[in-house]
Amino acid sequence: MASRLRAPLALVLLVVAALPHALLRGEVLYGRDLVAYTYPRMQVLGEALVRGEVPRWNPWAYHGCTWFGPRAGGVVYPGHLLFGLFDPALAMALFVAAHLLVAAEGMRRLVTRDAPGAPATLAGVLYGLGSFHVAMYGLTPYLVSGALLPWVLHGARRAAKDAPGGLAVVGASLGLVVLAVEVQGAAMAALCAVALGAWEGSRGGEPRRDAL
Repeated sequence: MASRLRAPLALVLLVVAALPHALLRGEVLYGRDLVAYTYPRMQVLGEALVRGEVPRWNPWAYHGCTWFGPRAGGVVYPGHLLFGLFDPALAMALFVAAHLLVAAEGMRRLVTRDAPGAPATLAGVLYGLGSFHVAMYGLTPYLVSGALLPWVLHGARRAAKDAPGGLAVVGASLGLVVLAVEVQGAAMAALCAVALGAWEGSRGGEPRRDAL
């Protein structure tokens, strides 16, 4: 059991090391539109979700507009609950750190079938802590879709081999991407999952019982 937790714990430590000032010292992540737009917006959404409400109308933008829409950024995405539970600076740090970790662990599990151990962990580090995800902290829908893409593909590989939980992983991951209102990302992930699943199915062989 301890050996199976070694790689995920290493990824947790690396994520914390990537954001030490924000996670451990309370410093504010800033840049792009974070301070002027993202922080106040997510705080309003998070506080509403914590109260059990779904915000519908935004009176502060464009003389009033709906919260829902193609550029709304996920009104009911579960990750926004953080902004109703913590102050905005810590909430954003936790939001970014959580998605970097999800991306890294998802890629590690995806690669483990073909290159278990250190190579898979390295793949997770390079993907989850690579320049794309680190740069997407100000564009949260893209951060979400990038973080969940490896899980969609991991689930597709499992489903193609009739391994338990494969379709559930695909459905849950795609559902979260849709809730983040990254519909293009969800569509691309679904197409990649179909292609990978078809390729895996054509390879034949016995189902692999690797861990979820």
